[in-house]
Amino acid sequence: MSIKGGRERDLSRYYIKTYGELLKQVDSKLRGLRTPATARKTILLNKLELAYRIIHDELGVIVSVLDVVDGMPEFFRELYRIYVGEDPDRTRQVFKAYMRIAKEIAQEYLDEIRRGSSDPVKVFREGLGRLLSLYKRKARIIVLVKKYVSEVARMPDVSGDYRVVIAGVPQVGKSTLISKLTRAKPEIGSYPFTTRNIVVGHMVVGEVGRIVLIDSPGIIDTPLEEKNIIEKRAILAVKYLADHLLFVFDVNPSFYYSIEEQLRVYETVRKLIGEKPVTLVVNKVDLVSGDILREMVELIESKTGLKPICISALLEINMDALRNELVEAFTAYTQRPG
Repeated sequence: MSIKGGRERDLSRYYIKTYGELLKQVDSKLRGLRTPATARKTILLNKLELAYRIIHDELGVIVSVLDVVDGMPEFFRELYRIYVGEDPDRTRQVFKAYMRIAKEIAQEYLDEIRRGSSDPVKVFREGLGRLLSLYKRKARIIVLVKKYVSEVARMPDVSGDYRVVIAGVPQVGKSTLISKLTRAKPEIGSYPFTTRNIVVGHMVVGEVGRIVLIDSPGIIDTPLEEKNIIEKRAILAVKYLADHLLFVFDVNPSFYYSIEEQLRVYETVRKLIGEKPVTLVVNKVDLVSGDILREMVELIESKTGLKPICISALLEINMDALRNELVEAFTAYTQRPG
């Protein structure tokens, strides 16, 4: 599964209008219609028909987007639920129903004007108002769907043979790590939550294939229901994209997040990965004394059952050991039966 590949790319072709944008479009198109005053009935019919087509088509764009989302991998459907707050199929069914209602409303008021209403302008305005209200009624959901489409369209391609998701609390050096392991150019800052989106880099392993490294946003030690969208996106990346988890620790006593907090975050993401391989890394070893480093490594190993690889991504200390471990895991993955 890839973030972009096949049907997922289709989302970038869609532009969803907000209610304000739709209103401006309808107003502009209706103002452009000019008919002699003697043909008032004709112009009102044409205007209402045009407004209906615009609104119906815009509702259809949202349905088409949801058709695509419904066929995408679970990562994207879960991401949709986070952004919009409901299942994509529910949104799709609502807007399909609105398309039918829009047709019924248009037909009702067009017929009334054709029958020779005593006040066709009033009938037109009422019909137009009801059509516009369908879109306005779901203005909040439309904005959320629009934001989701924009987010997914900007996501990088993670297609490859073996996906390694890099996780950890903010500021442990995940972005520096991926920039040293691959040619990725993530934003690197001296403050938490620099990585707000997924960053991707690649390692080509000879004839074996390509390892995709995914730098996910930092996760902090809070209950799942209290996590923000950035953290939830990171958790989804671990749960649905990872073939391998690479968890990064910073054991410097002056680091903002204690080793206990980091271990709790590790346990949270460890449960998501199931039986898939896990590699632990202690980063920034150049900033920690030998005694503290040994003590922290022993603590991590006793709590996790795994011995971490000690590195400095910035200074490229012991990076070959990490690369070798990832290559060995990838090679074993490719040799699995079936």
